Order: sequence, then structure tokens, then C-alpha cells
Amino acid sequence: MRQTQRILIIDDSKEIVTALKAFFERKYEVITASDGIEGLLALEQNKNSIDLVISDLLMPELDGLRVISHLKKVSWCSCHRNHWLEREYRSSWAKIVCRSDF
Repeated sequence: MRQTQRILIIDDSKEIVTALKAFFERKYEVITASDGIEGLLALEQNKNSIDLVISDLLMPELDGLRVISHLKKVSWCSCHRNHWLEREYRSSWAKIVCRSDF
């Protein structure tokens, strides 16, 4: 059984990924992905061992909202409709999604 919780950070900005990884790796195992497609591949490769996903919303190829939509479809998490997120979508805020036991 794993003792350290695992976080997946998905962002196309190397600077943001580096900063978040440095902050979180003190206490958690961190996996990074540079876009939504790479993020979904990381989720597939690590099946049930990702405890938290932190994703940028505005990314090329596959944006963060599509990543979140995929997580909901495969029952990875239970997310509720977030009107604030919808209004703020264009401002590039990150969305944090986690399993209920994180």
C-alpha cells in the first residue's frame, strides 16, 4: 500500500509546473504533464494511484475543461457544476480536482 499521496500537475507552462512541483514534492509524489493529452496518458498509466489533479484550463490540443470532463466520464471524481469556473474560464485559472478521500 502506498503511503505517499500522488498528485498529477497538468500545465503547458514549464515555470508553473516547476513551481508547483517544488512546492508539493516536499510532502507528495508528483507527476507532471505538459498538456491535456499527456495528462490523460499519465492518468491511464497510473490508473488508480493518482489522488489529486491540478490542471491549467487554457492549453493547446486538449484543454483543462476537457480533461475534467474525461475524469467525470470515467468516474474518477464527482465534480459538481461550477458556475464560477464557467464565468472565469477565459482568465486561465487552474482547476483542482481530487478524489473525495484526499
